Amino acid sequence: MKSFYFLFFTFFSILTLNAQTVVITAQADNSIYEDAPTNSNGKGQNLFTGTTNFAPPSPRRALLKFDLSVIPAGAVFSSATLTLNMNKSRGSATTVKVHKLLSNWGEGASNAGTSSDGAGISALVSDATWPCSFADGVGGCTTAWTVSGGDYTSTASASTIVGPSIGNYTWTSTQIKSDVQNWHNTPASNFGWIVIGDEVATGSANRFASRENATIANRPTLTVTYSTLPVTLSSFEGEHTKNGNKLFWVTAQEINNAFFVIEHSLDGVNFLPIGKIIANGSTTVRHTYSFLHKNVLEEKNFYRLAQTDFDGRINYSSIITLSNKINSSFFNVFPNPVKDKIILKKFIVSKGNKYFIVNNFGNTVLAGVLNSEIIDVHMLASGYYFIRIQEKNNNIIIGKFIK
Repeated sequence: MKSFYFLFFTFFSILTLNAQTVVITAQADNSIYEDAPTNSNGKGQNLFTGTTNFAPPSPRRALLKFDLSVIPAGAVFSSATLTLNMNKSRGSATTVKVHKLLSNWGEGASNAGTSSDGAGISALVSDATWPCSFADGVGGCTTAWTVSGGDYTSTASASTIVGPSIGNYTWTSTQIKSDVQNWHNTPASNFGWIVIGDEVATGSANRFASRENATIANRPTLTVTYSTLPVTLSSFEGEHTKNGNKLFWVTAQEINNAFFVIEHSLDGVNFLPIGKIIANGSTTVRHTYSFLHKNVLEEKNFYRLAQTDFDGRINYSSIITLSNKINSSFFNVFPNPVKDKIILKKFIVSKGNKYFIVNNFGNTVLAGVLNSEIIDVHMLASGYYFIRIQEKNNNIIIGKFIK
């Protein structure tokens, strides 16, 4: 028997999933000072941007980053918003930008207190300073920035007008979301952002609460909304074999995945379950699954997977089609749909012919030897069925009906 083989690649749609929102506090932050190149404020309560009120004006910049490991693997972000609380301003509105950092940096143990933290204090080991991404604690660098003042993208990820009122200010944009997505996909590239105020005007400095601020509610936060694909389905394929239609699918990762239900249809619209395969829960390891649909008696068959989470959510795969070469003759079943009895045409009935009624699962649910034109099927449950009649010369004729 000739086999027809179809291969389809598909992914479960994220549109069927519920978005989740998480607020993340800063993992590290610091301030660096151009006019005090060996100073830092790693454990200080505040961060600084903008310029001093001295001539020539000297800029301060803030560094901060967030640990995204709390977000499950495979998450797709739909939004990301950085929130900083400004607790002191020079009194005029200024534009403050955030740029993605391109190299790592440190938060050491330096702490300038709250009376003179605008100028910082001598950097300790692993503090970031204006020339150093990591200071050595004795006035030099363990690792220097490529460019003093920080290594960052020339284009800002987002900007917002800050001041003159104190309070919370937010930065959100498509690029902010993209930064977060890229960091989550590649954690080793997560160096966070550098916050840069107006560095042209004199006296444009703004002070923001740091992650060590005494008022917990004022500390920097990153609010993200994301969805997770419960299953990343790398492939879904099938082939017709002498034993039936065999289906295969491969997952690249699974999250909260309880089981797969295999569904079958004769028209590509109305599907019925024909099997269930227990899944692997949560895993990032590649897994291969298979299922055999036995006693397939139709030339064209449609299949899909209903992936079910432990919380009961169901996500459907795309539909694949298998076309089988059936070496049989077909006849019409009367009546159709059937209520209690099948009435066969006289030319079909021949004493001694065997009959088999097969359900949509491929299971034989009724069998016997023909001795009249009527087959009683009142005991069958509602569903799709095939009736296969084997003549004495072993020729097979097939009919299908709905009950």
